[in-house]
Amino acid sequence: MKKFTLPFIFLFVSLLSFGQLDDTSWKLANSPNALGVGPAAGDYSWWAIGDGGADVRPCIFDDVVTFHSSGDFDIEMDGSTWVEPWQGNDPEGCATPVAPHDGSTTGTWEYTGDAASGELYIGGIGSFLGLAKVYNDGELSDPADAVDGITYQVTFFTADSMGIDINYNPAGTDNWHFEYVKTTGGSTSISEVAVNNRLVYPTIAVDFITVDTDEEVSIINYLGQTVLVSETNEVNVSALASGVYFVRTGDQIARIIKQ
Repeated sequence: MKKFTLPFIFLFVSLLSFGQLDDTSWKLANSPNALGVGPAAGDYSWWAIGDGGADVRPCIFDDVVTFHSSGDFDIEMDGSTWVEPWQGNDPEGCATPVAPHDGSTTGTWEYTGDAASGELYIGGIGSFLGLAKVYNDGELSDPADAVDGITYQVTFFTADSMGIDINYNPAGTDNWHFEYVKTTGGSTSISEVAVNNRLVYPTIAVDFITVDTDEEVSIINYLGQTVLVSETNEVNVSALASGVYFVRTGDQIARIIKQ
């Protein structure tokens, strides 16, 4: 069984820095925390989409973002997305996209950073990841106030999935989290990512997690360090510090939040 080691995480993020996003397309993952918000990174206690988010909000889960190697950034909404009261749609729901957050303008993208701190900048009025209303200094109340650039934190990245965070309170609190899966470009296996998302229960844990495996389980932090190894699929994580961890068993990887 292959071990998930420090070089493994650094490899993926290094590839991201040198073009891993080039000419790839992504959409929101159909996972419980694909959309989540809370007082701090890793804490989605205010609201999260939950299981089956693609069934609840299909018009946003089929939106596709593309990172072109030229530096251009596109959003394709196929005529419908999730539109909220601040955009004139009350109650919120699936509706025709509202300019400038309608994908009609080509934006730009740039990734900088390393394994510990990656930033993904999306430029251009109306260009965004996750939700149109969220930017670095707050949440929009009028489409006319759209900003011309937003910086996101890449919290995890693999060949087929990535996590995006944005702190939207200048005071340093309040955080939205978005999870994406790759749809085209490079190595793609959306079905495998979906399985991995359901590999562990619960995904937000306090004391124990249950892993769907009969193999050894390793818990890895964001530095790529193995912090816990279990020979059973019932893993006691109570001693771990609060934060986000990878769970690896065999060739499968999942992600948990330790509270």
